Parts: sequence; C-alpha cells; structure tokens
Amino acid sequence: MSGMTPVQRVQDAANDYATAVRFGRMDIAAGQVGKEAHGTFVRQHAAWGSTLRVLDCELLALRLPEKDRAEVMVSVSWQRVDEAETRVTQVAQRWKDDGAGWRLESEERSRGDVGLLGEPVTLVPAPAGPTQFRTITIR
Repeated sequence: MSGMTPVQRVQDAANDYATAVRFGRMDIAAGQVGKEAHGTFVRQHAAWGSTLRVLDCELLALRLPEKDRAEVMVSVSWQRVDEAETRVTQVAQRWKDDGAGWRLESEERSRGDVGLLGEPVTLVPAPAGPTQFRTITIR
C-alpha cells in the first residue's frame, strides 16, 4: 500500500469494513478492530446476523484530525428479523493507524434509530385489532 495517502488508506479500510458488515462477514469486520476495542465490538454487534439484519452500510464522511487518527461517519440501514420496518442509524466511527494498518477504535450512534449497537430497547407490541370483519347474518 505504499504510495497511498493516509486518507486513501483509511478510506479503503472503512470501505472494506462496511462491505464485510453489509454481507454479514462479521469475522472479517472484527479483524479490522483494534485489540483494546475488540470486547466492546463483540458486545455491540452481538445481535448482528441473528436478531438484527444489516441491509446496507454506506460511508457518508471522512476526516483526519491527525495523520494517524480518522473520524468516519457511516449510515447503516437495518431491520429486526421479526419486523418489516427498515431502520437507519448514523454511526460515528473512530479509526487509528497502528503502523500495521488502520484499525477501528470505537463506534457510537450519532443519530437515527436506537438498537443497532446493542443499546437497550423496549419493544412495544402493536395493539391487537380484529383479525376479520364482523360477521353479519342476512335473513
């Protein structure tokens, strides 16, 4: 990867991560997480692929406040497997170049739907309505 700028390298790493997440390859995504952040990553993404399905993951913005640190904004479209509603959450990611490559340090929800990153959510079931029309007998 010599010849690439730091921006190009972090953009490649973030795109690889987003692609892995999009296609359910959490093993590949976890390989891009820094050692210190690995436990948090596993907790935050425990539902991904089981009770939560990622539909799309798109990079929105990227900036380098320092040459070895990056902030990436990602939009994740997702849904719970028992619902048809599509949800969208924007996630702020922090990346660090550890010398061997860019590694994800943290993720936090910046806006949008709650529940993507393991936040506690209370699901309120919709009220049950009549399942059929009222029967009328004509005489």
